[in-house]
Amino acid sequence: MEKSHIDQAQSNISLEISVHLQELSSIVAEYLNKFDRKDFYVFSDAEKRNSIYKREYREFISKLPHIVSAISSALSRLSVLLERADKELELDMIILLGEKIESCITFENELASYTEECNKHIAGDHISPSALVSNTRKLKSNIEMLISKLNNT
Repeated sequence: MEKSHIDQAQSNISLEISVHLQELSSIVAEYLNKFDRKDFYVFSDAEKRNSIYKREYREFISKLPHIVSAISSALSRLSVLLERADKELELDMIILLGEKIESCITFENELASYTEECNKHIAGDHISPSALVSNTRKLKSNIEMLISKLNNT
């Protein structure tokens, strides 16, 4: 059976979003690897450690806007496809696109919560590496779940 033009377009856009999410996942993994250094777990100058945490977090977070922008752009194209599917009464595509759009919006909200929470940690005087790692691992898990949803639906 041949795919409809809407189905083919949504497959292409989903693939594009997945590629951006893979890039984001790599950046997150790179950031998480910075916490594996042994010098973070010894008693040393807390102010110096906090400075390192802040610098590395800011470097990490500065890499995200172009990826998030690309995902948002692709998401808007999925929304246009949803409108087209609605006009053409393609019920299966309406459901599929609605699920994908909802998953992407949920992820965008989770990413916003992540940055808000981490910004609070980074702004404090006593930065907890375990809180940063925990929040970042949760973000990585959310990325992987979204990739799975985009590829399996």
